[in-house]
Amino acid sequence: MNRTETHLFILWNKALEDTGKIIAGIEKEFSVLSVDDIYWDNKKFFTNFCRFYTNSKAIIFWKLLHCGRSPFRLIIVRDDKPEYTERKTNAGVELVNTHMFDCKKRFRSMLKNGHLIHGSNSVAEFTCNYMMLTGTPPPFQKFESMAKWNGESGKITPVVPGEKPWKDLAELFDFLREFKPFLVMRNFENLPDSCQLGPHSDIDIMTAAPAEFCRLLNLKRASRIPRRAVWRVRVADSYVNMDIRSPGDGYYPDKMAESMIESRIVNGNGIPVPGGKDYFYSLLYHALIHKYALSGEYRERLVKMARALSIFPQEKEDEKTFLLRLLHDYMKDNAYSFVEPRDLTVNFNNDAAGDGKLSLSLLRNMKNILRRILKKG
Repeated sequence: MNRTETHLFILWNKALEDTGKIIAGIEKEFSVLSVDDIYWDNKKFFTNFCRFYTNSKAIIFWKLLHCGRSPFRLIIVRDDKPEYTERKTNAGVELVNTHMFDCKKRFRSMLKNGHLIHGSNSVAEFTCNYMMLTGTPPPFQKFESMAKWNGESGKITPVVPGEKPWKDLAELFDFLREFKPFLVMRNFENLPDSCQLGPHSDIDIMTAAPAEFCRLLNLKRASRIPRRAVWRVRVADSYVNMDIRSPGDGYYPDKMAESMIESRIVNGNGIPVPGGKDYFYSLLYHALIHKYALSGEYRERLVKMARALSIFPQEKEDEKTFLLRLLHDYMKDNAYSFVEPRDLTVNFNNDAAGDGKLSLSLLRNMKNILRRILKKG
C-alpha cells in the first residue's frame, strides 16, 4: 500500500509513568500527530470501559483493576507504510495492520502488563475507538495534513456518546457519518427529520459491525425473545427502536448483505441507504420472503419501482408472478441462496423460495405449526 492511515494508541492511567519511553518508541515507527489526556467521568468509567471493550463484565473489571481510571492518554499517529495480514487476535483471526499490531505487541512487552496499552488494528477500529473516546467523529482530512506533534499535550473532557439521550435523530446520524459499514435499509425517506418515537418506531439497519454500532449508540435490548434483533436508543425524552441486521444472521444472503453495505450511497438527507438496484431487490426479497403473503401495497410499490428501472412483465404475466420471477432471476444471476433468518420473529416464506426451498430449523417449524393452528382457530 502507498496510502497513509491514521491510528491511535491508548496509554491507560497506570501506564502514564511510562509515557516517555513509549512515545519514544512510537516516534521511531510512526508520525505522532497529537497527544491528549482524556478525562472520562470516573463515576461512569466502568460502564464506558465495558462499552469500549467486548469482553464479559467480569474480565473487563479485572482489566480495569490493572489499567486504572481517568485520566488516560490518547496518542494519534499516522502510519506511512500500512500493510495488512491475517493475525490471531482476542476476537479470533482477523485482517490487521501488521505495522500497528506488531508495534503494539512490542510496546506491551515494555510495560508491567499487556493491558496497559491499546492500539487500533484497522481504520474501522480506529474510527470506532476515536468516536467512543472523544464523543466526535474523527476529522480524517485534518489528520491527513496535520504536522507532527509539537510536544505539547492537550486535555479532552468528552461526553461519551450515548451517555445521555441523543437530542434528535439528526444529531445521532451526524455522529455516525464516519462510521462507514452501515445503512438504513428502507423507510428512510423522511430521516432524520421525521421518525415516529416510542413503541411504534422502527429503523431498519444493516451493518457489518453490529457490536460496534450498538456500543457507539449505547443501544439496549428491547426484547427478551431469544435472537430477537430489536434494540432501543434514547432520543430526547423518548426512544427509537432499531432492528439491527448484519451479514451472517440470515436476514439476507451473506453476499447480498455485504454488497448492500459496500455499494451504499448517501442520500440528500445525509443518510446511508442502498445504492443502485440494491434497494429494489432487497425490498423485493423482504416483501416476498419475509412476509407470508405479498400485500397489495408492496405489490403496487414494487411494480412501480421495476418500471422505473425499465423492467416490465412478460406478456400475460400477472404482477405477483412477475415479481417472483424477478427475485429468482436475481438470486440465480448472483449465485445467491435463500437463507433462514436467525431471528425467529422474521418470517420465512418457503413457498416463495420455490426451487430454493430450505429444510427449516425445528424452532421455525414449531412456530409455523403454531401459526397455522392459531389461524384456523
